Amino acid sequence: MFSATHFSSPPGCHVPNLSQLRLIASVVPCVRDMGTSLDHLTILWMPRCRLKDLDGLPALASLKELYLAFNQISDVCLVSMLSSLETLDIER
Repeated sequence: MFSATHFSSPPGCHVPNLSQLRLIASVVPCVRDMGTSLDHLTILWMPRCRLKDLDGLPALASLKELYLAFNQISDVCLVSMLSSLETLDIER
């Protein structure tokens, strides 16, 4: 399980060429907590992550697939800024 508070630096600093990331049932209350160094990320799974807001999502501009089911997100407007996005799962 990943918790945004367990790392001294965001995951993108450790694996800058990462293209897929699964954080299923982790504790990440805000996308911004993952940092802005995930430039090559194309698929992101974050179901059941206690995610509350998508602040920082536009920094993940390469995303093609985004899976955010079963979180506590109230505003999804920032998703519209992902021009490469092809798949979105945001069920509650």
